[in-house]
Amino acid sequence: PDNVIVAQRERRSEGWVFVLFYRLYKATFRSLTGKLIDFGNFCLIPKNALAGLVYHAGLWNHLAATVVASRVPITKMPANRCERYAGQSSMNFTGLVIHGLSAVSIFLDQIAVRMIILAVIASILVGLGLVAVVMIRLFTDLAIPGWATSATGLLLLILGQTVLLILFLTFSILQQRSTVQIVPKNEVLQFVDSHQALLIVG
Repeated sequence: PDNVIVAQRERRSEGWVFVLFYRLYKATFRSLTGKLIDFGNFCLIPKNALAGLVYHAGLWNHLAATVVASRVPITKMPANRCERYAGQSSMNFTGLVIHGLSAVSIFLDQIAVRMIILAVIASILVGLGLVAVVMIRLFTDLAIPGWATSATGLLLLILGQTVLLILFLTFSILQQRSTVQIVPKNEVLQFVDSHQALLIVG
């Protein structure tokens, strides 16, 4: 009763190109965040879980990613996505890309930290590469004319881009944390025209 029940996608009805890129999106998302999203918006959210979800700013952006990020217990029910009874799907390739970026944005802090760690490791490797170039140039006869200069320039270029990436990601995290986020619980009345309570008997 306290779990969010979601419809786990087993099979899709779109063409093979869409399915291919959808799988690519899922793999990319998992590699960046360490999380798996294999369900969409169709879900059943109990009242206890909903009380917490409405305070997550990411709810406006991507429901499934916000459910995962909120760490509420999830129960997955396998369901095949069949043909629509009526109407046309509004999801195309552009929509899929935007949908994927929206999911990634929910975990931007975690992704940025991972990228910073990778960038630091890359910087260390570049530093070791520079040391190796100098050692080969000064203490061996293996270097051909001009090789050390070209290798050093290339490694310094990579190092500079890596440092800029680290600075960009760091300031992005700091800027995001200093920005006031929109909380659905506080803003929802601007988007709701009316509501009524339903009494369910049985």
